[in-house]
Parts: sequence; C-alpha cells; structure tokens
Amino acid sequence: MTTRLNVFVARATGMSRRAADDVIFEGRIRIGSEVVNEPGTQVEESDIVYFDGKRIRLPAEKTWLLMNKPAYFITTRKDESGRKTVMEILPKHLQRLFPVGRLDRDTEGVLLFTNDGETAHKLLHPSFEVERQYRALIDKPLSYNEMELIKRGVFIDGKKTAPIQIQHARDSRPIYELILTEGRYHEVKRIFAAVGREVLRLERTSHCGITAGNLKPGEWRLLTSYEIDSMKSRLVHYNDSDRRT
Repeated sequence: MTTRLNVFVARATGMSRRAADDVIFEGRIRIGSEVVNEPGTQVEESDIVYFDGKRIRLPAEKTWLLMNKPAYFITTRKDESGRKTVMEILPKHLQRLFPVGRLDRDTEGVLLFTNDGETAHKLLHPSFEVERQYRALIDKPLSYNEMELIKRGVFIDGKKTAPIQIQHARDSRPIYELILTEGRYHEVKRIFAAVGREVLRLERTSHCGITAGNLKPGEWRLLTSYEIDSMKSRLVHYNDSDRRT
C-alpha cells in the first residue's frame, strides 16, 4: 500500500495539506537519503521519511480485537515462567496490541485487545462504571439471603463492593450470572468466597456490551466499526453527570 507524500506529511505532522506541499517544495522532506520535491511521490510502507532531519511516522491506526480467551492462558504479553500467554494465539502482525485488563489464568471468555490507550483506560477506570458480565459455576447453590447479600454488596479487603446484579441461570446446576462495574482483582471469586462459596468455572460473557457470539475458545476476530462506536457511546453514557457516586 502506498500513500501520496503530501498526505503522508500532513497526517504525520498534523499540518494542512497545503502546508505539507510547501515544506516538500522547500526541500525539507527526505525519503531515505533523497530529498523529494514532488508532493505526489508515492511513499511505500517500508520507506523512512524525514522532516527537517527528524523521522516522521503515520499515527498508528486504532485496532480493536475480541478473543474468546481459553482457560489456562495467561493474560500478559510475556510470562517469565514459560506458561502459555494469550499473545501466542494472535498472529505476529497483531501482537503489537495489548489486552484490556486481565482475566485469571483459569477464566474464559471475552477479552479485548487494542492499541487505543485512551479508550482502554476508560474501559478499566472505575469512574466509568463499565459493565462486565460473568457466568460462574460454584460448588453449591446460594440461599435467598446470600443472594440478597451479594446484591447489596459484600466486603472485600474492608471495602464494600458496589451493588451487584446476580441471578441464577436457567440450569439445574449452581450457575449464576453477574453484572459488575468495578473490576477489582479476582472480584468474582472473592464475592462468592465472602458467602462461603468456591468458583469452579468462570467465564466473562460481556465487556461493555461486547460479546463473544459464536467464537469458540481460542478464536478471535476484529471488532466491527459498529461495535467500536457502540462501545464508545456507552462510555460517554457511563461517565455522564447522572452516574452513581
């Protein structure tokens, strides 16, 4: 893929197209070691472009990717113990992305990746109250009182959780669906531990409205523009002036 030099310079520096034409005519742009004076020159992806002796680059395009994380993969770019990481599932050209938050090694489900640091920060910051939905299989059913206690909030490290939406799934087993908005460390497991239960299997089914759909564990896909726009619009809604304080 090639780009016109004046377009490249304008995008890489933030100047107008006309200003980019001017600095090109003035001989201030080099491609490699060669000064180029023609705005219509095609810039290859492998070309190195300099403006007044300093290299300039196109801003990285924002990429969003959804993985249905399989169990027993670490959510990190590299693991010193040699354990399998989620990055190994992605092709090399997408390994520059970073995971948005973490899922425990034994937790499955929705895991987002991006190079959009600003939006990723909003997804993770508690003030935006981003909804994360989980499906948990625990060792034995909850009583009515235990369900109500979780809904009101339990104490973790001396601090009460925000109210939690929880319901029993339509299943004969003790499977519960939860919606959380805080994103604390090991939050789901610690919520159930607070009422004397152990989580046997845990899956994140949604993050800010993004679901895995038909993806099998270990599969991934790029988000659609509709999904990205929808996610960003939710972030605006979550952080509006009426949000819970």
